[in-house]
Amino acid sequence: MPHVFPPAEALADEPLDRRQRRRLAVIGALGGFDRVERVQDPEVQRHGEQGMRHGPVLAHDGVLIAAEGGEAVLDEPIDPVLETVQAQLRHAVRHGIDAVHGGVYVEGSHTGEVSDPDKEFWQNAEMLVALLEAALRFGPEEYLPAYRNVHAFVFNKLINHEIGEWWPLLTREGTPIWTHMSHSWKVCYHTIRSMVQCIERLDRLIERAG
Repeated sequence: MPHVFPPAEALADEPLDRRQRRRLAVIGALGGFDRVERVQDPEVQRHGEQGMRHGPVLAHDGVLIAAEGGEAVLDEPIDPVLETVQAQLRHAVRHGIDAVHGGVYVEGSHTGEVSDPDKEFWQNAEMLVALLEAALRFGPEEYLPAYRNVHAFVFNKLINHEIGEWWPLLTREGTPIWTHMSHSWKVCYHTIRSMVQCIERLDRLIERAG
């Protein structure tokens, strides 16, 4: 299961003081496009670059959640990185969401081309929360339309309503590729957490709208 980690050079033998460790934690969570997990893909490699999954980019939402109600994460100010976070969100929305069939692509290139157009459960779950958090922090006009797109795909295609679980992997159009409902990397962390976090954020958006 992909995650965003501090850079490898952070694991040097020299001891790190508390402030350095705090900074590395923030870097590991926020990153930049150069810190996002990269996937070695033969097709992408032929074009001389590495692929990226939009899910880890949108997992940066966790930093926004941590900053909720305050302006610091691990004693580091959040304001200096908000511009980077919003740039990553816009990149993922522009290039990671399928405007034709809905939902979030598995992965694409740093320059925007889609390298895997299938739809996997966890990227879509994370995208829902991130878009609502972005709507709360940066304004609903830019992010709610994208949320509606992903929400519709999730509830119309990605959830197997007969048993109340999410299909692991679909085609771009929404046909199940993997018909088994569980595998060694599929846990409820993404799906149940997504629904709980979405309800909380939707309630706040409704409250703001009056």
